[in-house]
Amino acid sequence: PHPILNQNYKNDPHKDVCRGQNEVPAVETKAAGKGQFIINTRDNTLSYELWLADLSSAQTAAHIHGPARAGANADVLFTLANGNHARGTLTYDQSLEDEILRGETYVNVHTQNNPSGEIRGQIVF
Repeated sequence: PHPILNQNYKNDPHKDVCRGQNEVPAVETKAAGKGQFIINTRDNTLSYELWLADLSSAQTAAHIHGPARAGANADVLFTLANGNHARGTLTYDQSLEDEILRGETYVNVHTQNNPSGEIRGQIVF
């Protein structure tokens, strides 16, 4: 059992970024993203706030994928709101909690120029 955890990775230069180089395969782009994720293990909710900049074309989608560590791809688990500044709260199934806490989920932002994903970042607690 875990307490309510807060991961504010927008202020940690080692964990704050969604970048093209994190895509599998890597994407060359100037785009970047930062985010904050808060998991509430009592209520099985994951709240997020994302900031995106310099996408190469219009955003078409943003998702949380998993389970996968950096360097591997996985299926979509959740659809996130679009926009340069997006926020929301998701309810996850209890069976996903350990994978989320182990850092086996990632944000993937899709664009018209990069429909498989332009920038990606692992969600690390």
